[in-house]
Amino acid sequence: MPDGLIGIYEEALPSKKNVQERKRFLSFFSIWALLKKEVSASLISELLNWPEQVVIDLLSVYTKWFNSPTSGTYILYHERLRIFLLEKISPQQLHFTNKKIISLCQAALNQRKGDEKEIYALEHLPSHLIIPAMHHEQDGINFKKLVYDTGYWNRQLEISKGFDWTKKMLNLAMGWAAKQNTDELIECALNKVDLHYMEQNDAPRIVELVAQNDVETALQRIEAFGGNDKEGLQRKFTLYMLCLMELTLLDSKNKPFSKEAIEKILKHFD
Repeated sequence: MPDGLIGIYEEALPSKKNVQERKRFLSFFSIWALLKKEVSASLISELLNWPEQVVIDLLSVYTKWFNSPTSGTYILYHERLRIFLLEKISPQQLHFTNKKIISLCQAALNQRKGDEKEIYALEHLPSHLIIPAMHHEQDGINFKKLVYDTGYWNRQLEISKGFDWTKKMLNLAMGWAAKQNTDELIECALNKVDLHYMEQNDAPRIVELVAQNDVETALQRIEAFGGNDKEGLQRKFTLYMLCLMELTLLDSKNKPFSKEAIEKILKHFD
């Protein structure tokens, strides 16, 4: 990114003399600097405890600073802008903001609504917990509790229909455990083994995805199923056949999507 754009960012910062306006600016952008994916104005308004229209108005003022990957969601348009903001916002403000995000995520997990907040929590709460966990014992205990919570694992799998979110969490946990002690590191490694075993023995759920006409997700899961050795390829072949049996012989054979789904699976298999 051209250095000249840093000057544009600097000019957009309210003057230090304008205390209230600068405080509002930093409060608003501290949220965006810490968030890990695109979110709605509604979620931001809840985090800041501001009216949603105020958030929408600020998004309009700084419209060039955001991308909108999907209708109604926003994210900072460039990583360089995120770094600029992180450098301008005090550590205390960032810590306070991160705690608000964690609290929102934890409340969403308890409510289990399957909404934007819970989906964000299932994918990204570990990323918000890991930094304080590295520095404070109690935060480390909270992080470990989440990492080892099989209910959280199962909910991640249920919502995402895959294991990627849990894998990412366990990778973070390995980094945390490496700073703790040997026992923690071994336990995290065993969790990764358990997750791999779950993924390699999840054929019924993959067939169920096909029955639900979520063929693209099922095919992605098949790619991660088994290994590339002879035994692994045999297991993949068997799984392809089970999916085709579901569409040709079992409950899904008369569903309107079955022909198209069969074509997709055969093409992928080939």
